[in-house]
Amino acid sequence: MDKIRFEKCEKVVNQGVLSNDLRLVYSPMKQDVKQACLGLYVNVGGYGRTYTIDKVRIPQGTPGLLLEALINKHPASCDVLFNQADVKLTTEVYESYLLIKVTCPKEKVSDLINPLLNLVNTFSSTNEEVEALKAPYIEKIEKTDGEISNKLRKYIYFESGMLYNPYGLKENLNLIHMSTLKKFFNEFFTPSNLTLFVVNSSMTVEALESKVSKFKFEKKSPSNVINVKNVKENYSSVKQNHGKSFKKGQFIFAIKFPLRKTMFEKYREQMFFLYKLFPYILFSKNGKFNKEITSNILSLGEGGIREGGEDAFFYQEIETGNPEKLEEALNRFISTNKHFSFFDFRNIRKEVLIKDRRIYHTDSDLYLEALANGYANDFATPGITEEASRLSSKKVENFFSTLDTLPKVFLY
Repeated sequence: MDKIRFEKCEKVVNQGVLSNDLRLVYSPMKQDVKQACLGLYVNVGGYGRTYTIDKVRIPQGTPGLLLEALINKHPASCDVLFNQADVKLTTEVYESYLLIKVTCPKEKVSDLINPLLNLVNTFSSTNEEVEALKAPYIEKIEKTDGEISNKLRKYIYFESGMLYNPYGLKENLNLIHMSTLKKFFNEFFTPSNLTLFVVNSSMTVEALESKVSKFKFEKKSPSNVINVKNVKENYSSVKQNHGKSFKKGQFIFAIKFPLRKTMFEKYREQMFFLYKLFPYILFSKNGKFNKEITSNILSLGEGGIREGGEDAFFYQEIETGNPEKLEEALNRFISTNKHFSFFDFRNIRKEVLIKDRRIYHTDSDLYLEALANGYANDFATPGITEEASRLSSKKVENFFSTLDTLPKVFLY
């Protein structure tokens, strides 16, 4: 395995493809951190594209329902993932990937690796069992439909797969059957499409690599023909969209970034570092924007950047007593010629480094989620943090000067 050092973050990430074709990523933490986190990353997500596998249609919601089926009908060897008070398993469906995450004491990592891999090694659900899972899965869709990042998509997108909740659409579930899940499982749950993340462990790197490489995956039969129908978003259809927020006193701001190809042609890999800095420049106490409107922000709620396919958007929930003034201040900031002083920018870069370094050293759960998210863009997350902390103010100012032309959403 390759060992990559990130000096500013004071982190080491070990990664490599093992003899069984599984990719392993391991990053240790400080000795006094007791909790570990394992994550099984599947390189396919819930982005709302239309595609077929060997002429079998794969409806939206298939990835998430498959995760439910694998957990519901797991082998007996996986029971240790579910029957221990200090072991917690959760699943997440993102636009670009699926994540099965296990938090546990670091001493238990060795005992839980094979059960976690066994969870995705076989698919044995019957059609009746799959049908029985649909009602509880509808509840999960409805719950995630209530998340702000999903509720506001209809204000941002009109044709793209980002218009849809990654967990799927309730009306599509009647199109998903056992044969659909099996086809999807055989296609995407192969070792070459999986990555095992391990954050913190009492095992040495060598022992971890040896144990994981000995795991035997069952042979699957991927298809020969996958047809994908991609839908291109119309980016000129709206410049600003207004609507009512979802509860009293709530203000939601969102901005739709240009297509991934457009961003990459202009900024190359620095586009990801710009995304990293974006919310800090808008809302950091070191930033010009926050100083101008502090009196209008009571608190910051849910927020972040969501990416899928060629699309990405930023959103932020804000509690405010004066939404009109807040919108004016946002528009004024976005349209200004100079968005921050060099002194402010230097402090913001420092703030990013300090906050992320704290997570990388003390919170195995958040660190693993960050590693998985960075891996979706082919970056080790500490590298994104370090490069963001090195970006020039000129490069970032150049990016912010384009914001006035991008589609924006204000809900209150």
